[in-house]
Amino acid sequence: MKCSMWTVVCVLVAIASQADLIGAAPSLGTCSPNDNGRSYYQKADNLCYNIYCDNGLEQLGNDHRCLSDNTCFPIGTSVNLNNCVIKTCQRTGNVIGFSFTKKACPFQNECLLPGTVKTSGCMKYQCVDKSRSEYSLALSLQSVDVGCVDKHGGCHPLGTTISDSPCIEQTCVQTDRKVFFNTTLTACRDADNNVCRSVGETWASACFVYKCVKIESASSITLQTDVLDQKC
Repeated sequence: MKCSMWTVVCVLVAIASQADLIGAAPSLGTCSPNDNGRSYYQKADNLCYNIYCDNGLEQLGNDHRCLSDNTCFPIGTSVNLNNCVIKTCQRTGNVIGFSFTKKACPFQNECLLPGTVKTSGCMKYQCVDKSRSEYSLALSLQSVDVGCVDKHGGCHPLGTTISDSPCIEQTCVQTDRKVFFNTTLTACRDADNNVCRSVGETWASACFVYKCVKIESASSITLQTDVLDQKC
């Protein structure tokens, strides 16, 4: 899974195969006397059971292996899932299976170990591990601090209001999946009185009567000041 830079939480979840050899052996049968001493594997229960032929009868061997993607992996073999997550075939007592021996969150071109915080632009991300055991994987790349980027590349915390031009204000807000500047005030500039006029408002200045007008198109919204009347 790839985690987008705009994603608030990116979760990686998986369960590694695990099996108990006691009482889990496959059904054993007969084999050809010509196969006496031959060893092979039978796939079942997330395992590759080691079977060998002994005087016409199948017997359970000791070289059992882990099963993943229909492939048998010897004990000690590691499988790289995505460069940041590695699972290894291990045996502990009578239990054999894959356990996760490396857990990290993919982030850009690197792997973040659990607890690591990384900054990208105005966003800070942390790799969080909520796995219940070595046989489970529950990693999440979570945003722990967010902000908005202005047109000059500056960072602003949530709730910050900026104004790049008179009578136009933008506030840093966050939705479920994005952090961005939302325009919260647009008005026409009354330069004569040094005030902002709301859309639809009319006012007199010197010999003229003005009105703040909003013009909308499919791609933009423009405010302009129209002259309604000239008195002088």
